[in-house]
Amino acid sequence: MGPPPTDESAATYRIGSQDLLQIEVFRVEDLSTQERVNEEGFVSMPLIGAVQVGGLTPPEAERQIGERLRRYVRDPQVNLFVTEYASQDVTVAGAVKESGVFPLKGHTTLLQAIAQAGGISELANDEEVVIFRTLSTGGTQAYVVN
Repeated sequence: MGPPPTDESAATYRIGSQDLLQIEVFRVEDLSTQERVNEEGFVSMPLIGAVQVGGLTPPEAERQIGERLRRYVRDPQVNLFVTEYASQDVTVAGAVKESGVFPLKGHTTLLQAIAQAGGISELANDEEVVIFRTLSTGGTQAYVVN
């Protein structure tokens, strides 16, 4: 079944509405900000105003913001981190105390997702957990974690 996805998937994540972004401009502290993506996919940045980031990957959004800043800052170096994945949910079902759909916040681990569901039930087999992930192709991939 293969290993679960790694942090490399953060580079392919598409920023969505209500995600919380930490945007840092190296050596220009006044331009660094934490912003929530609005429903139209924009964030508001000091000096340059509204910037479209919805639908972009974090590296693409860094480049987009950097290009806009070039008018005002020489060689801007932008780092962007998604600190809250508000546009993404995780479904926790099976032998847990409270099955349900929970928001992803930051880099949510499997243990944190299970904790959001109240932990495992007394009937759970904690030696084998199966993660189902929806692929961009529309299919589903299963990962067994023990």
